[in-house]
Amino acid sequence: MWVEKASKANNVRSQVVLAKIYLKERNYKQALIYYKQAADNDNAEAKYYLAMMADKGLGMDKSPTSARKWLEESAKLGYEKAKRVLNRTRESIMQSNKK
Repeated sequence: MWVEKASKANNVRSQVVLAKIYLKERNYKQALIYYKQAADNDNAEAKYYLAMMADKGLGMDKSPTSARKWLEESAKLGYEKAKRVLNRTRESIMQSNKK
């Protein structure tokens, strides 16, 4: 209850916490709502999870383009997981181009 109140008061950390709870419960539509609210406030973690949801089509249409956009935004904000995923993606592309 308190987390929801804080989220409604635009507390970004609460929005991320609620999104994680809904994601764990596989309520992707609700998770998407809270991750988007936090992402609108430039939360790097939320942008990372939006990328993962877009990549897998959880709560939204599957979209590699949206996934990449969210991942790049997250990485620009310094989120290490996003940076690692982008680096692995680039390495994978480079290796496939060598073949």
